[in-house]
Amino acid sequence: MTSTSIYTPSTLSAEALEELFVAREPILEQIAARIADASKGPSRNHTLLVGPRGAGKTHLIAMAYNRAMLTQTRGLEPVTGKRNSKTQSATKQRSFQLSWLPEDPWGIASYRHLLLAILAGLGPADDQSVSRTLKEEDLENQLTAAASNDGPIVVFLENLDQILEAITNKGQQRLRHLAQSGALLFVASTTRLSRALASVDGPLYGFCTETELAPLTVDEAKEMLTKIAQRRGDSQTVAALDTPQGLSRVRTVEHLAGGQPRIWSILASLSIDGAISTTDALLATFDHLTPYYQEQLSRLSPNQRLIISALIDEDRALTVKDIASVTGIDQRSVSGTLTELRARRWVQPVDSFFTRKLTDKRLTYYDLAEPLATRCLPNEVNEKR
Repeated sequence: MTSTSIYTPSTLSAEALEELFVAREPILEQIAARIADASKGPSRNHTLLVGPRGAGKTHLIAMAYNRAMLTQTRGLEPVTGKRNSKTQSATKQRSFQLSWLPEDPWGIASYRHLLLAILAGLGPADDQSVSRTLKEEDLENQLTAAASNDGPIVVFLENLDQILEAITNKGQQRLRHLAQSGALLFVASTTRLSRALASVDGPLYGFCTETELAPLTVDEAKEMLTKIAQRRGDSQTVAALDTPQGLSRVRTVEHLAGGQPRIWSILASLSIDGAISTTDALLATFDHLTPYYQEQLSRLSPNQRLIISALIDEDRALTVKDIASVTGIDQRSVSGTLTELRARRWVQPVDSFFTRKLTDKRLTYYDLAEPLATRCLPNEVNEKR
């Protein structure tokens, strides 16, 4: 049986990543085109993938890096999932360099650390020990010189929000200035748009082209489950998924769990056959998902956790006024916190017959974006309150 990786898809081989990939080929082609443009001239269209943990950002980053590395090796136009004779016979383009930073940026505590990480990502150097003693200006000069000699440096990094917080406002300003020199092209991801990126007066406002990763549709989830089963040699599940009953069961799972790729991967890893067999079999796996949601919850602020707790306890959609009444938080603060939670994909506005026809149209009702959290977190959240 061939394994898959739930939390660290970047550890999978390029072949495995391609085999399990669904739905987002157009995004990869956009990234490849931006790298090609940067290698040919001054264009620097930075990419920012936005989505909650489990949305497939790491998978995309890893595939974008692997395809860029293959393109770099061949010296051809961007490699895509489709084999096109035009791309395979294209003339060579200017070179570019690749620097892939660790997924969890624990070692980046300042702008200087970020520069060192980018340099380290380019590969081993004889003078790395010397680089660690250099000032920020010297490190910037090293990067611009490397880009001038060997082409722009394509920097693949995740958790950009955490990195920007670590380098502070001053570092953010210097990073933008360095990027504007043309030395760097970023392919980044984030779970949320921080003030530096989202606020008009933020140092990096308008810096990247943002692409929000939507949850998988039922058909896309079915394709993903089928590919996982095929990779494992599970022909029985492949056949079951290719029936009306199998599709109906996938819809049931989507209704209960939402459509984030990691949820489907977790369910498939526990028991891909059981995950599509009956609702009872699915419910039996929820205890295994609790640690995943606990980790997600721990990343929220106290007010954010309190609102999630209220939505779980009430088990229904709530207005801002309802949430303020239940939690004791000021309505204005509730509105701001809900905006943050929407950005993190924890909550979403409810659009239903009930809210459209039977309630005050001036009111917006909010509920959990992933219904499965209600089944996995009630005890954990109540203990925190």
